[in-house]
Amino acid sequence: VNKSEDKLKELKEVTNKFESIFINQILKQARNSKLAKGIFDSDAEKTFNSMIDQKYSEILSEKTNFDISNLYVMDKSKRSKHPNAYFTGFKKNRRIVFYDTLIDLLSPYEIKAVLAHEIGHYKHNHIMKSLILSTFVIFSGMYLLSYLINNDTYFILLNLPFTESSQLIALIFTYQILSFFIDPIFSIQSRKNEYDADNYASKQVDSEYLITSLIKLYKSNLSFLIPNKYYAMFYFSHPTVLERINKLRSKTWLN
Repeated sequence: VNKSEDKLKELKEVTNKFESIFINQILKQARNSKLAKGIFDSDAEKTFNSMIDQKYSEILSEKTNFDISNLYVMDKSKRSKHPNAYFTGFKKNRRIVFYDTLIDLLSPYEIKAVLAHEIGHYKHNHIMKSLILSTFVIFSGMYLLSYLINNDTYFILLNLPFTESSQLIALIFTYQILSFFIDPIFSIQSRKNEYDADNYASKQVDSEYLITSLIKLYKSNLSFLIPNKYYAMFYFSHPTVLERINKLRSKTWLN
């Protein structure tokens, strides 16, 4: 018994040491990669700095009330060749992050167009709108699931006995059915957000620069140019490049 207890103590000590080392490494990585620290080290930093030092960026910052110090470059090239940029955060914590792979891919004028697009997400308050929509849909779905799996009539329709195991089966089955109809709601909202951001960007910069940046981005990511429209409706969070280009050139925007 004593030997077993000693072994358990040793095992706990080893486990605690491992956890301590693991947590320290995580915190170290978090400190090293913290966005607030500033621009990440990368070959693209000079290109990005030359872009944000131009008067255009200062004017855009003042015009849109988006602090230019909230722009960052992520050293993504060490992990992936995937180019991207995104907007995230609320109020004082809002920021726009460019992958260095995207900066290497685009010209300074195209980078400005992408910057204007990302600021468009901020101006249209897309994160808050998406959060509200997600909260509403999730709680509505949970309520509906709870109602159905506790309803005798529903189990009769499924030809299942009203037992705990059957409730679990019904929950999984019903969730899959509901998800099939809920997913398009988020996809449609996300695509509308992209159109809104494109519309905003086209008013700040020459839309041709946004078009050429989209072509390079979609080409680099090997995206489908003409996917099945029903598949895209369900699963695509972004419009296709042709849809976005046609919208930019037609200027027929939704108000």
